[in-house]
Amino acid sequence: MKATAVRSLHQARRTGFTLVELLVVIAMIGILLALLLPAVQQAREAARRAQCSNNLKQIALAMHSFERAFGHLPYGDRLSANNANKVGPGVQILPYVEQSALYDQYDWSTHWYAPENRDLVETHLAVFACPSTPNWKRLVNGVEGGVAFSAAASDYIPPSGIGNNEKNYVQLHYGLTVLDDKAILTKKVKTPNYLRDAIDGLSYSVLYIECAGKPDVWNGGQKTGGVNTKTGWASHSTGFDPKMLVPGGCAGTGPCSVNCCNDQGVYAFHPGGANAAFGDGSVRLLTSTIAPPVFVSVITRANGEVVPALD
Repeated sequence: MKATAVRSLHQARRTGFTLVELLVVIAMIGILLALLLPAVQQAREAARRAQCSNNLKQIALAMHSFERAFGHLPYGDRLSANNANKVGPGVQILPYVEQSALYDQYDWSTHWYAPENRDLVETHLAVFACPSTPNWKRLVNGVEGGVAFSAAASDYIPPSGIGNNEKNYVQLHYGLTVLDDKAILTKKVKTPNYLRDAIDGLSYSVLYIECAGKPDVWNGGQKTGGVNTKTGWASHSTGFDPKMLVPGGCAGTGPCSVNCCNDQGVYAFHPGGANAAFGDGSVRLLTSTIAPPVFVSVITRANGEVVPALD
Protein backbone atom coordinates (compact mmCIF):
# COMPACT_ATOMS: atom_id res chain seq x y z
CA MET A 1 0.00 0.00 0.00
CA LYS A 2 2.81 2.32 0.94
CA ALA A 3 4.73 1.51 -2.28
CA THR A 4 1.61 2.21 -4.33
CA ALA A 5 1.21 5.63 -2.71
CA VAL A 6 4.83 6.51 -3.35
CA ARG A 7 4.51 5.40 -6.99
CA SER A 8 1.34 7.49 -7.43
CA LEU A 9 3.03 10.54 -5.92
CA HIS A 10 6.02 10.06 -8.20
CA GLN A 11 3.76 9.87 -11.25
CA ALA A 12 1.85 12.98 -10.19
CA ARG A 13 5.06 14.94 -9.86
CA ARG A 14 6.20 13.92 -13.35
CA THR A 15 3.08 15.40 -15.00
CA GLY A 16 4.13 19.00 -14.16
CA PHE A 17 6.68 21.33 -15.81
CA THR A 18 10.11 21.95 -14.46
CA LEU A 19 11.43 25.52 -14.35
CA VAL A 20 13.76 24.76 -17.23
CA GLU A 21 10.92 23.40 -19.36
CA LEU A 22 8.78 26.45 -18.60
CA LEU A 23 11.60 28.79 -19.58
CA VAL A 24 12.11 26.87 -22.82
CA VAL A 25 8.39 27.18 -23.66
CA ILE A 26 8.42 30.93 -22.91
CA ALA A 27 11.52 31.36 -25.07
CA MET A 28 9.87 29.46 -27.93
CA ILE A 29 6.75 31.63 -27.67
CA GLY A 30 8.96 34.74 -27.73
CA ILE A 31 10.74 33.51 -30.85
CA LEU A 32 7.44 32.78 -32.57
CA LEU A 33 6.11 36.23 -31.71
CA ALA A 34 9.33 37.80 -32.97
CA LEU A 35 8.91 35.92 -36.24
CA LEU A 36 5.21 36.73 -36.57
CA LEU A 37 5.37 40.44 -35.68
CA PRO A 38 7.17 41.55 -38.88
CA ALA A 39 4.72 39.50 -40.94
CA VAL A 40 1.78 41.16 -39.19
CA GLN A 41 3.32 44.60 -39.69
CA GLN A 42 3.95 43.84 -43.36
CA ALA A 43 0.36 42.70 -43.80
CA ARG A 44 -0.93 45.88 -42.17
CA GLU A 45 1.31 48.05 -44.35
CA ALA A 46 0.18 46.17 -47.44
CA ALA A 47 -3.42 46.97 -46.52
CA ARG A 48 -2.58 50.63 -45.89
CA ARG A 49 -0.70 50.90 -49.16
CA ALA A 50 -3.65 49.34 -50.99
CA GLN A 51 -5.99 51.92 -49.44
CA CYS A 52 -3.58 54.71 -50.39
CA SER A 53 -3.54 53.39 -53.94
CA ASN A 54 -7.34 53.35 -53.97
CA ASN A 55 -7.43 56.98 -52.77
CA LEU A 56 -5.21 58.08 -55.63
CA LYS A 57 -7.26 56.08 -58.10
CA GLN A 58 -10.43 57.84 -56.91
CA ILE A 59 -8.75 61.22 -57.36
CA ALA A 60 -7.51 60.35 -60.85
CA LEU A 61 -10.93 59.08 -61.94
CA ALA A 62 -12.50 62.22 -60.46
CA MET A 63 -10.26 64.25 -62.77
CA HIS A 64 -11.54 62.23 -65.72
CA SER A 65 -15.13 62.84 -64.63
CA PHE A 66 -14.46 66.57 -64.24
CA GLU A 67 -13.04 66.81 -67.75
CA ARG A 68 -16.03 64.99 -69.20
CA ALA A 69 -18.36 67.40 -67.39
CA PHE A 70 -16.54 70.68 -68.09
CA GLY A 71 -14.51 69.94 -71.22
CA HIS A 72 -11.14 70.50 -69.50
CA LEU A 73 -9.26 69.56 -66.33
CA PRO A 74 -9.49 71.78 -63.24
CA TYR A 75 -7.28 74.83 -63.23
CA GLY A 76 -4.48 74.40 -60.75
CA ASP A 77 -5.18 77.52 -58.73
CA ARG A 78 -8.54 79.05 -59.80
CA LEU A 79 -11.74 78.36 -61.72
CA SER A 80 -10.95 79.85 -65.12
CA ALA A 81 -8.46 82.00 -67.01
CA ASN A 82 -10.10 85.24 -65.85
CA ASN A 83 -11.10 84.19 -62.34
CA ALA A 84 -9.28 85.93 -59.49
CA ASN A 85 -10.53 83.76 -56.63
CA LYS A 86 -7.94 81.24 -55.51
CA VAL A 87 -9.05 77.61 -55.18
CA GLY A 88 -7.34 74.31 -55.86
CA PRO A 89 -8.49 71.26 -57.82
CA GLY A 90 -9.32 69.43 -54.59
CA VAL A 91 -12.42 71.58 -54.09
CA GLN A 92 -13.45 71.38 -57.72
CA ILE A 93 -13.53 67.56 -57.80
CA LEU A 94 -15.49 67.13 -54.55
CA PRO A 95 -18.68 65.88 -56.29
CA TYR A 96 -16.64 63.16 -57.99
CA VAL A 97 -15.16 61.81 -54.74
CA GLU A 98 -18.61 61.47 -53.12
CA GLN A 99 -18.49 64.84 -51.36
CA SER A 100 -21.32 66.71 -53.12
CA ALA A 101 -22.75 68.00 -49.84
CA LEU A 102 -19.42 69.61 -48.97
CA TYR A 103 -19.12 71.02 -52.49
CA ASP A 104 -22.52 72.68 -52.16
CA GLN A 105 -21.38 74.49 -49.00
CA TYR A 106 -18.38 76.13 -50.67
CA ASP A 107 -18.52 79.91 -51.19
CA TRP A 108 -17.30 80.42 -54.76
CA SER A 109 -17.42 84.22 -54.47
CA THR A 110 -14.21 84.32 -52.40
CA HIS A 111 -10.90 82.53 -51.85
CA TRP A 112 -10.55 79.03 -50.41
CA TYR A 113 -8.78 80.45 -47.33
CA ALA A 114 -11.40 83.10 -46.58
CA PRO A 115 -13.24 82.90 -43.23
CA GLU A 116 -16.45 81.98 -45.10
CA ASN A 117 -14.85 78.67 -46.16
CA ARG A 118 -12.90 77.88 -43.01
CA ASP A 119 -15.18 75.17 -41.61
CA LEU A 120 -15.28 73.45 -44.98
CA VAL A 121 -11.55 73.45 -45.70
CA GLU A 122 -10.79 72.24 -42.16
CA THR A 123 -12.81 69.08 -42.86
CA HIS A 124 -10.58 66.01 -42.91
CA LEU A 125 -11.27 63.84 -45.95
CA ALA A 126 -9.96 60.27 -45.97
CA VAL A 127 -9.59 60.33 -49.77
CA PHE A 128 -6.81 62.92 -49.42
CA ALA A 129 -5.00 61.11 -46.60
CA CYS A 130 -2.64 58.15 -46.85
CA PRO A 131 -3.31 55.72 -43.96
CA SER A 132 0.42 55.00 -43.66
CA THR A 133 1.10 58.63 -42.73
CA PRO A 134 1.33 59.29 -38.97
CA ASN A 135 -1.61 61.30 -37.62
CA TRP A 136 -3.64 61.70 -40.81
CA LYS A 137 -5.91 64.32 -39.20
CA ARG A 138 -3.41 67.15 -39.46
CA LEU A 139 -4.15 70.86 -39.81
CA VAL A 140 -2.11 73.37 -41.77
CA ASN A 141 -1.86 76.89 -40.40
CA GLY A 142 -0.57 79.83 -42.39
CA VAL A 143 -1.24 83.24 -43.88
CA GLU A 144 -2.43 83.79 -47.45
CA GLY A 145 -3.24 87.20 -48.89
CA GLY A 146 -2.90 88.69 -45.41
CA VAL A 147 -5.53 86.27 -44.06
CA ALA A 148 -4.66 83.72 -41.38
CA PHE A 149 -6.06 80.32 -42.25
CA SER A 150 -6.33 76.78 -40.96
CA ALA A 151 -6.95 73.85 -43.31
CA ALA A 152 -6.95 70.06 -43.40
CA ALA A 153 -3.75 68.65 -44.83
CA SER A 154 -3.40 66.52 -47.96
CA ASP A 155 -0.93 63.70 -48.64
CA TYR A 156 -1.51 63.89 -52.40
CA ILE A 157 -0.43 66.70 -54.71
CA PRO A 158 -0.55 67.15 -58.49
CA PRO A 159 2.91 67.85 -59.90
CA SER A 160 3.08 71.00 -62.02
CA GLY A 161 6.23 69.97 -63.86
CA ILE A 162 10.00 69.86 -63.52
CA GLY A 163 11.96 72.77 -62.08
CA ASN A 164 15.03 74.42 -63.57
CA ASN A 165 17.47 72.85 -61.10
CA GLU A 166 16.20 69.39 -61.95
CA LYS A 167 16.26 70.10 -65.69
CA ASN A 168 19.88 71.24 -65.48
CA TYR A 169 20.82 68.22 -63.35
CA VAL A 170 19.51 65.56 -65.71
CA GLN A 171 20.94 67.42 -68.69
CA LEU A 172 24.40 67.59 -67.12
CA HIS A 173 24.58 64.11 -65.60
CA TYR A 174 22.35 62.01 -67.87
CA GLY A 175 22.17 63.88 -71.15
CA LEU A 176 18.37 64.17 -71.02
CA THR A 177 17.12 67.34 -72.66
CA VAL A 178 13.88 68.69 -71.20
CA LEU A 179 12.12 70.56 -73.98
CA ASP A 180 8.70 70.53 -72.29
CA ASP A 181 8.79 70.80 -68.50
CA LYS A 182 5.04 70.69 -67.84
CA ALA A 183 3.00 67.97 -66.08
CA ILE A 184 -0.62 67.10 -66.89
CA LEU A 185 -2.16 69.38 -64.26
CA THR A 186 0.40 72.14 -64.68
CA LYS A 187 0.29 75.65 -63.27
CA LYS A 188 3.00 76.76 -65.67
CA VAL A 189 0.38 78.01 -68.14
CA LYS A 190 -2.78 80.04 -67.55
CA THR A 191 -4.83 78.14 -70.11
CA PRO A 192 -6.94 75.02 -69.57
CA ASN A 193 -5.22 71.64 -69.26
CA TYR A 194 -6.49 68.53 -70.99
CA LEU A 195 -5.70 64.85 -70.72
CA ARG A 196 -4.94 64.92 -74.44
CA ASP A 197 -1.97 67.19 -73.66
CA ALA A 198 -0.13 64.12 -72.34
CA ILE A 199 1.27 63.13 -75.72
CA ASP A 200 3.93 61.01 -74.00
CA GLY A 201 1.01 58.74 -73.09
CA LEU A 202 -1.40 58.85 -70.17
CA SER A 203 0.04 55.64 -68.74
CA TYR A 204 3.48 57.30 -68.59
CA SER A 205 2.47 60.72 -67.23
CA VAL A 206 1.80 61.35 -63.53
CA LEU A 207 -1.41 63.15 -62.59
CA TYR A 208 -1.27 63.05 -58.77
CA ILE A 209 1.49 61.85 -56.47
CA GLU A 210 2.29 61.40 -52.78
CA CYS A 211 3.89 64.23 -50.85
CA ALA A 212 2.87 62.97 -47.44
CA GLY A 213 3.33 64.08 -43.86
CA LYS A 214 3.00 67.83 -44.25
CA PRO A 215 2.96 70.36 -42.64
CA ASP A 216 5.75 68.56 -40.71
CA VAL A 217 9.02 68.14 -42.58
CA TRP A 218 10.21 64.53 -42.90
CA ASN A 219 13.64 63.44 -44.04
CA GLY A 220 14.43 59.77 -44.59
CA GLY A 221 11.76 58.58 -42.16
CA GLN A 222 12.63 61.09 -39.44
CA LYS A 223 10.70 64.23 -38.52
CA THR A 224 12.89 67.34 -38.65
CA GLY A 225 12.34 70.99 -37.91
CA GLY A 226 10.50 73.31 -40.26
CA VAL A 227 6.97 73.70 -41.57
CA ASN A 228 5.56 73.69 -45.08
CA THR A 229 2.14 75.29 -45.43
CA LYS A 230 1.41 74.38 -49.05
CA THR A 231 -0.45 71.25 -48.09
CA GLY A 232 -4.22 71.74 -47.73
CA TRP A 233 -6.44 69.65 -50.01
CA ALA A 234 -8.42 72.81 -50.80
CA SER A 235 -5.40 75.03 -51.36
CA HIS A 236 -4.57 76.67 -54.68
CA SER A 237 -0.90 76.02 -53.84
CA THR A 238 -1.10 72.26 -54.15
CA GLY A 239 0.72 72.05 -57.48
CA PHE A 240 4.52 71.76 -57.19
CA ASP A 241 7.70 71.04 -59.12
CA PRO A 242 9.01 67.93 -57.30
CA LYS A 243 12.55 68.40 -56.10
CA MET A 244 15.38 65.97 -56.77
CA LEU A 245 17.62 66.12 -53.72
CA VAL A 246 21.02 65.12 -52.44
CA PRO A 247 20.53 61.82 -50.53
CA GLY A 248 20.20 62.23 -46.79
CA GLY A 249 19.01 65.81 -46.74
CA CYS A 250 16.36 68.33 -47.78
CA ALA A 251 18.66 70.60 -49.74
CA GLY A 252 20.74 70.66 -52.89
CA THR A 253 19.99 69.00 -56.22
CA GLY A 254 20.85 65.35 -56.65
CA PRO A 255 19.62 61.89 -57.67
CA CYS A 256 17.18 61.27 -54.78
CA SER A 257 13.72 61.68 -56.31
CA VAL A 258 11.48 59.61 -54.00
CA ASN A 259 11.28 59.33 -50.19
CA CYS A 260 14.19 61.65 -49.54
CA CYS A 261 12.37 64.68 -48.10
CA ASN A 262 8.75 65.85 -48.19
CA ASP A 263 9.70 69.54 -48.38
CA GLN A 264 8.55 69.90 -52.00
CA GLY A 265 9.72 66.37 -52.74
CA VAL A 266 7.85 63.16 -53.58
CA TYR A 267 7.53 61.39 -50.24
CA ALA A 268 5.55 58.56 -48.68
CA PHE A 269 5.65 56.33 -45.61
CA HIS A 270 5.61 53.12 -47.65
CA PRO A 271 8.83 51.09 -47.57
CA GLY A 272 10.63 51.38 -50.86
CA GLY A 273 8.63 54.02 -52.69
CA ALA A 274 5.65 56.33 -53.16
CA ASN A 275 2.36 55.81 -54.96
CA ALA A 276 1.56 57.82 -58.08
CA ALA A 277 -1.68 58.09 -60.07
CA PHE A 278 -1.10 58.27 -63.81
CA GLY A 279 -3.23 59.96 -66.42
CA ASP A 280 -4.91 56.73 -67.46
CA GLY A 281 -6.22 56.20 -63.91
CA SER A 282 -3.69 53.51 -63.00
CA VAL A 283 -1.72 53.74 -59.75
CA ARG A 284 1.84 52.46 -59.49
CA LEU A 285 4.66 52.62 -56.98
CA LEU A 286 7.59 54.83 -57.90
CA THR A 287 10.53 53.18 -56.17
CA SER A 288 13.03 55.02 -54.00
CA THR A 289 15.74 53.94 -56.45
CA ILE A 290 14.05 55.34 -59.57
CA ALA A 291 16.61 56.75 -62.00
CA PRO A 292 16.47 60.57 -62.35
CA PRO A 293 15.80 60.48 -66.13
CA VAL A 294 12.88 58.10 -65.59
CA PHE A 295 11.52 60.30 -62.82
CA VAL A 296 11.67 63.39 -65.03
CA SER A 297 10.07 61.45 -67.88
CA VAL A 298 7.01 60.36 -65.87
CA ILE A 299 6.50 63.82 -64.36
CA THR A 300 6.51 65.57 -67.75
CA ARG A 301 3.62 65.05 -70.13
CA ALA A 302 5.07 65.92 -73.54
CA ASN A 303 8.84 65.73 -73.55
CA GLY A 304 8.99 62.88 -76.05
CA GLU A 305 11.03 60.36 -74.05
CA VAL A 306 10.65 56.60 -74.26
CA VAL A 307 9.78 55.55 -70.71
CA PRO A 308 10.80 52.05 -69.60
CA ALA A 309 8.39 49.76 -67.80
CA LEU A 310 7.84 50.87 -64.19
CA ASP A 311 6.34 47.62 -62.84
